[in-house]
Amino acid sequence: DHQLYIDQALNIDRTVDDAVAEHSLNPQNIEAEIRKKLLPVLFNLIGMDKAKEVIEQIIQITRLGLAKQDS
Repeated sequence: DHQLYIDQALNIDRTVDDAVAEHSLNPQNIEAEIRKKLLPVLFNLIGMDKAKEVIEQIIQITRLGLAKQDS
């Protein structure tokens, strides 16, 4: 069902935004928060291996976004 994936994409976006807002001074806390919030949800949706891959991609994108903000 496409709506499930759309809803999850929006959830990921909110989770990243919230983590950045809460932990803006500490990138490690941002990453830990993203992992903590997304792993259980993505595990149920796509399994552990894929969930870890997706989360690593999300964290890489977040790092790039934060680096752009700092420059």
